Amino acid sequence: HARTVMKACFNPNGTDFMTCSEDMTVKRWLLDSGELVMTYTGHKEPVLAVHYRYDGVFLASASHDKTVKLWDVENGRCAMTLKGHKDAVYDVKFTSPTNKGRFLISCGHDSRIIVWDSKKNFDVAHIFGTHLGWILSVAVSPDGYRFASTGGDHRCNVYIGRSQTFGECYGECCHDCSACCSL
Repeated sequence: HARTVMKACFNPNGTDFMTCSEDMTVKRWLLDSGELVMTYTGHKEPVLAVHYRYDGVFLASASHDKTVKLWDVENGRCAMTLKGHKDAVYDVKFTSPTNKGRFLISCGHDSRIIVWDSKKNFDVAHIFGTHLGWILSVAVSPDGYRFASTGGDHRCNVYIGRSQTFGECYGECCHDCSACCSL
């Protein structure tokens, strides 16, 4: 990379890993040799996060350019660009193998968490606005139906799905979970 490397993630198949950078690229490296396999280009501003889908076939990247991109890992082509954030996207995560990575969750400087549904061509399934300020990261539970977010409001919010879809809050989500978190 020509600039700061922001994040790295391992392919679930154990053969390679990805890095993303302020140089607006994502790079794929072989785990055993460290050899560069491919460079993925298409973001217009720094790439801030990357995450593999559970099967290693697709990769998601989040960028300061307000987009999330889905990449075909093998051929390096951008399969889709998701637009919904109003500012920089700081993190992105696929849900687990339990639900076959059905959902993609992104968060960013616009104080929003967007849940994208892969079964509906990555249409927006839900937008959460429960933080007071930017949202730096999301983490998905192993069962794939809960996630947590951290933000500039000094909070960690935890969300739990209802009937195996996102929409219901749990824990330190907000003052009135039923008002701001339910579908």
